[in-house]
Amino acid sequence: MTRLPSEGTMVIRGGLVVFASEGLAALFGRPAPELVGRASIDFLVPEDRRRMLEVLERRDRGEAIPPSLELTVLLPDGTTRATEGHFEYDGPDAIVHVRDLGADAARRRLLEAIAATGVAVRAETSEDAVLARVRDELASVGVVSALLRLEGDRAHAIWVGVPDALREDFRALARGVAPEDLSGPVGEFARRISAEGCAFTDDWAAGAANYLPPASGADARSLIARAGFGRSIGVRIDRPGDPGLYLVVASSLLRGEDVPAFRLFGAQLSAALEVTRTISDLSRRNAHLDVLAQVAALAGDATDLPAFLSRASELVRPLGRFSGIAVWIPDESGTELRLLYMDNASGVAALRDRSSRSPMSSPLGEVLRSRTARATPVPYPGGDPGVMAAMPFQAIAWIPLVARSRGVGVLVAGFREGGVADAEASLELLTAVGAHFASAIESQRLFGDLRRRVGELTLLVDVARASAQLDPALLLEAAVRRISATVRAGVAAAFLRERDRLRLLSSLGLDADCARALDELPADAGVLGTAIAQRAVMHTSAEEALREPLPERCRSLGPLLAIPLLAKNDVVGLLVLARGADGPPFDPGEAALLSSVGAQLGLAVDAARLFANLRRRLSDFEAVQALTLQVFASAPGDVGALLRDACREIARALAAPSAAVFLLEGGGTRLRPATEGRPKALLP
Repeated sequence: MTRLPSEGTMVIRGGLVVFASEGLAALFGRPAPELVGRASIDFLVPEDRRRMLEVLERRDRGEAIPPSLELTVLLPDGTTRATEGHFEYDGPDAIVHVRDLGADAARRRLLEAIAATGVAVRAETSEDAVLARVRDELASVGVVSALLRLEGDRAHAIWVGVPDALREDFRALARGVAPEDLSGPVGEFARRISAEGCAFTDDWAAGAANYLPPASGADARSLIARAGFGRSIGVRIDRPGDPGLYLVVASSLLRGEDVPAFRLFGAQLSAALEVTRTISDLSRRNAHLDVLAQVAALAGDATDLPAFLSRASELVRPLGRFSGIAVWIPDESGTELRLLYMDNASGVAALRDRSSRSPMSSPLGEVLRSRTARATPVPYPGGDPGVMAAMPFQAIAWIPLVARSRGVGVLVAGFREGGVADAEASLELLTAVGAHFASAIESQRLFGDLRRRVGELTLLVDVARASAQLDPALLLEAAVRRISATVRAGVAAAFLRERDRLRLLSSLGLDADCARALDELPADAGVLGTAIAQRAVMHTSAEEALREPLPERCRSLGPLLAIPLLAKNDVVGLLVLARGADGPPFDPGEAALLSSVGAQLGLAVDAARLFANLRRRLSDFEAVQALTLQVFASAPGDVGALLRDACREIARALAAPSAAVFLLEGGGTRLRPATEGRPKALLP
């Protein structure tokens, strides 16, 4: 593709051409030597020859003639070319400057196409569609276009639009490099575009070649010059959030006076991008509001937090563009954050295992303390190397969960693609979703507190009712089950005190070996002995309270609470509660509650013991009374009958299978039974 000159000059003397420029020769379609010496009107169509002769005759008569005429040139192949001739006179010589009117028409068509494109892009609904429409429309009118972005001291190509006629040549020059990978130093032309908003150059070839591979530089400059794309106009695109964006259009038809038209085009393009950005933002916000409404509805009905978090994360994922999500909440001690939920998309099981608990000094704790949402790359400062190594993410979004001015947890979203940019873009949505997460977590906490308080109150009522049970074993067995369920203790044991020993009466959660090992313990040693001596609840661990020679698994439990069972000023027993090795310690509220329960149980156990003693004494008295009546009712002198009746009454009173009376005989050397029947079985 060769650029055709649009202007030329010739000198006419006496009606003959005495000089013709190369530009004129190109316009007339003949070599310059062929033009010289011939009549100038010979190169015009017949009707313009007559008109030209009339003008020359008028000039000879001294009449005023127009300084320029539109004349049609007859080319050697029989086709024509519209031109404009501007006449100047120097004595007998007429100097004629000829301009190709066809080039002006093409230029007008180009400017009209540019203006039409500026109008057409308003119909697009996305920023990418606007820019793609510009690229396609400009390529369709035969110009080269490039969208570039200034970044520091370099300009990077976003796309390059090339007419079909030049596409193969351009691909060869690019040597396989994608347009978005092309970049070059920022030149004077780019600086003028950035500063002035729009600029013209007639030597774009010099700078454009710097964007191609070095080996293609000379060929690129030659192609641009040969194709006539040295003339270029660049216009700055004011795109929100994307400074340094500009568009370059190259064509041999462009002139410096076209800058205002391109400045208008740039304004139209910027406005279209702003409108589509606004429409996109509104659409995105509407989508966000719709999802937030659905999450809010789920949060209001949530009874199972993990199930709620799973469903909510699936709703938010398409808009948030995250790959995985997890939620941590403070444990009951407030010193650590424990993992509440992690979806299956977050990665390998190693990540779940390594991050099940995190200290408050970790980045998670810092987010909860600062209550500031943030986005960080992976790895991030202060992170656990093992946790970060298990993360399949490029970036992390950290969202503090706050309800009623109280930090209730941390929401973390991971991004496999998009990096920190996508993570930062999601912060607004995730923060809004986090408010509903926090509300659900706080509601569950309040509901749990209420349920626990109700459980504690009903525990006191149930213990009071159970106090009517006069059998200590049944009383403590029922109490152990009810108390362990209320305070979430996996292991519970109730001991009765018998002088300096503690005897296991009832247990829950102990295997057979541990139960046998704990069957009898000293009442005056260790932590348990301290609880009895001080008559106070003791906080400790199973390892500290249950020492050798107990089985190792008996000491592998976690937090332990020893509660003395008090009756007046005496300790009648001990209640021991324990949680798993990773369970939270018992809080002061639970200790105070169990102290009250211990006092109630102590009185109940003491009353049951007193009742048992009274019942036994009454039984003894009844046995003595029955025996006395039998003795007095027996016939005088019938010793055998008397003793048989006495044995029967004694066995019944003592709940013994049998009883016997033996008499000495043989000078006290042997015993003989004084009764007949069953007592004989007792003899050796």
